[in-house]
Amino acid sequence: MTTDAWLHETQRFLEELLETQAELLALLRSKSRLLVEPDVERLQQVQAQEERLLRRLEGFHRRREQLLQAQAQGGDPPPTLQAALGQAPRAARHRLRPLLEQARHQSQLLRAESITHWVVVQRVLIHLAQLLELLATGGQGATTYDGLSRQSRGALMDEAA
Repeated sequence: MTTDAWLHETQRFLEELLETQAELLALLRSKSRLLVEPDVERLQQVQAQEERLLRRLEGFHRRREQLLQAQAQGGDPPPTLQAALGQAPRAARHRLRPLLEQARHQSQLLRAESITHWVVVQRVLIHLAQLLELLATGGQGATTYDGLSRQSRGALMDEAA
């Protein structure tokens, strides 16, 4: 692949990546609102969209590897696109570096949004586990793991067991 073709393909790659990242970021932000005001039906729709965008991002990862291999031209590929751009003509570097920086920045935003969702979901799971514990013990203070005596059995436990 010629240098001009590689630069053109890299620019196209970065522009498409930025578009996909922006779409996923908007989706994750709307998902944040849905997690606060649970709407199971809408969350399922968002999940399907999220999975589609994540598959697209996986495709970008493969394309990135192909671009790095093409830049190597038989030698060892550069470890990053930034390193590969370091070998490009100055005008191309000035044109592509802002796109690369924007992609890196959006990647950090996506990571932060994903971590936030993970924390919220973990707290919901803890809350649900505590509710189940209360139901299983009939509201008694003892946990279900302390060895159940006849008095500590909850309403959900079979007295004959």
